[in-house]
Amino acid sequence: MSVIIKGMKMPEKCTACGYFYYEPLLGIQRCKLTNLFIEGYSGDFPKSCPLVELPEHHGRLIDADEMKNLWTGCSINGSISPLLDARPTVIEAE
Repeated sequence: MSVIIKGMKMPEKCTACGYFYYEPLLGIQRCKLTNLFIEGYSGDFPKSCPLVELPEHHGRLIDADEMKNLWTGCSINGSISPLLDARPTVIEAE
């Protein structure tokens, strides 16, 4: 299960993240969230980064699948489902 931290801003880069750890004596870079070593760090976020930025000024985040389930069997379901499916996914389902 994921956790959203309200008010937290997405770091500009990996090294500015509070979860980035560098051990200078060993030359090790590691993510404290994933506990993975970050090899060949280039400045971009590694593919293993679990942080996801929410779009600015987004609306309410609802469970579209649950909404479609409520309309199952109704005549309006045929027209509402494609509309919901066409909207961008803000957070992937878990």
